[in-house]
Amino acid sequence: PVRGQGIAPVAAAALGRASTKVMLIGSLVFTASELALAPVHGAVLAGVLLFFVGAGFSAWSANSNTAMQLAAPDRLRGRIIGIYFYAFNGTGPIGGVLTGWLIAKGGTELAFLVGGILGLAATGVATQQLRGRPPLLSLRRLRLPIRRTA
Repeated sequence: PVRGQGIAPVAAAALGRASTKVMLIGSLVFTASELALAPVHGAVLAGVLLFFVGAGFSAWSANSNTAMQLAAPDRLRGRIIGIYFYAFNGTGPIGGVLTGWLIAKGGTELAFLVGGILGLAATGVATQQLRGRPPLLSLRRLRLPIRRTA
């Protein structure tokens, strides 16, 4: 996933803006790749799928983080991002325990299968919830000061 995680942020930066479409496509690629990885036992195919897991995760992560920052008022931005990262990183230990339990019950196949199915379901719900909403950038007017340097 390391190579995939390097490409997606560069592509997101090239867009120059947050994109709901890229965020949802990233989520779809991430979770579908996890689901496809479940039955794989070969190193080469697993490596290819892990590339797509990393690229999809990075595309989703970069765009969701940017969307949160753009939608938040300046005075609340730090607090909102703090809550976002707490929810994102702070729940990791719980996810680790659940993943360990799934692996103990059915191996890595079961863990990737459950993660892929739940991720695809969440992507479907997010797609339905975001349908018809304005693009991420139009959620908040950007007021960036223009500084000219001599």
